[in-house]
Amino acid sequence: MIRQRFFSFIFTFLIVQFSFGQKYADCIKAKEICKKGKYEFPTLNGEGRDNFESVPTPCFMGGVGTENGNAEHNSAWIKFQIKEAGSLKFKIKPIREEDDMDFVVYRLSSEDCDNKKIVRCCASGDQTYPSMCMGATGLKEGETDFREDPGCRAESNGFLAPIKVKKDEWYVILVSNVTSEGPGFTISLTGTCKLPCEENEPKPEVKPEPKPDIAKAEPKVEPKPEQPTVVEKPTQTLPTEIEGRKTVVNKTLAVKNRTITMKVWDSSLEDGDIISIYINGKKKYSNIELKIKPQEFILNLEPGENFITAHVESFGRKEPNTAAISVFDGKKEQKLTLNATKNQEESMKIIVE
Repeated sequence: MIRQRFFSFIFTFLIVQFSFGQKYADCIKAKEICKKGKYEFPTLNGEGRDNFESVPTPCFMGGVGTENGNAEHNSAWIKFQIKEAGSLKFKIKPIREEDDMDFVVYRLSSEDCDNKKIVRCCASGDQTYPSMCMGATGLKEGETDFREDPGCRAESNGFLAPIKVKKDEWYVILVSNVTSEGPGFTISLTGTCKLPCEENEPKPEVKPEPKPDIAKAEPKVEPKPEQPTVVEKPTQTLPTEIEGRKTVVNKTLAVKNRTITMKVWDSSLEDGDIISIYINGKKKYSNIELKIKPQEFILNLEPGENFITAHVESFGRKEPNTAAISVFDGKKEQKLTLNATKNQEESMKIIVE
């Protein structure tokens, strides 16, 4: 009888744990919160009834187990509405330190989950622990990038830029344990925005200043106005040539963020063209064979002016080389074409506003 009760207890405990892990595993069953703070999800088991509602998620493409862009792996969804505009930040910590936690933040067109727009996406991670791409993740002050792709690149650290949210907007956060089933996470939401259950802080009482004694008052000396400080944005220098080939600037773009996503492809015909990408005279990516299908790269720019050159390593079957390029700063995509011959190649100037 004692053994029967023991196994019955264990079975009930496992059912409860599995049910909790599945409780918020679909967007339509997301945990709704109405104030910022710390929340715990002790277990994560599976992807719920709809395990393809995050497909495709671009920043998950090509990762181990996420080749089709599926961001759901032992997942939980968290939903909330904005009461007052401001900044939104959060920190996700895995309960088991060696687990890799990834996340996607969606803006909803309404309260339901039918139309979701990705505004932040973090899929970086590592196969070994400890690593700078493992452990805590989230949105943190001082970060400028909007996404991190699979793997652990030099510029990856698991944290993205905070979101400027507006009144009455709806958001949902998808958090996944891509390492193992079972262990969950804690999430702490902060920032200057307010959710519906948060009260406005009372304004401090302003006491009237005592009236000065006219007989004893000293003459008031008005301070001299300070001269405004002019801060000049740094300017990078375009190299006059790269590996003996003259460089010229014929294209200029303006972007809003220092971290950009750049895509390159052959604008006409695949004929074996090979390029390397230079930023301000320094090689960033080497020996890229141009295809009709765009290839994507993440670039970190300096403040002010920057110069990007698609230096031709091989002209393939014939010159000139014509490289099609698109630049996305998180808000706007801009497209252009850079041409190159054996004597001269074009660079583009990018100004970070």
